[in-house]
Amino acid sequence: MEQGLFWGIVVFAALRLTALFIARIFCYPIRPDAARLVMVTENSQGSVEWVIRSFFFWKFLSGQPCQVTCLDTGSFDDTCRILFRLQKSYPALTACDDCRNLSEDELREKIDRVVQNGNSSAAVIDLRHHTWSVAAMNHIRKSTLL
Repeated sequence: MEQGLFWGIVVFAALRLTALFIARIFCYPIRPDAARLVMVTENSQGSVEWVIRSFFFWKFLSGQPCQVTCLDTGSFDDTCRILFRLQKSYPALTACDDCRNLSEDELREKIDRVVQNGNSSAAVIDLRHHTWSVAAMNHIRKSTLL
């Protein structure tokens, strides 16, 4: 009995360490204390669901409440449908598709408003380009949009 418990703990620890190692390799470098995620998307159907599910999963494991806001700048693929489907599973997900005709400066201002509306720090991810860029910050400077 004791030997089975010992091996159970060993197997659990090995699986946990393996999961953490794999997560470090394949995960976006998002600030661990960021309780909010702001995503800018455009034709991002291949990555948007994975990013949202991963963020909610890791925040669930850490026991932290979280919120995701997605700003779509004019997708022609299934990005919006994926976001609205995910809203049923994740009530803390807000999908905004009213950013279609915004210039880069107007989009920066909208992101700045979204980030400043919350009390906690926010991570901002731009999924509009194939080379994804990530920035985690407390406030966005108007000169930096990912």
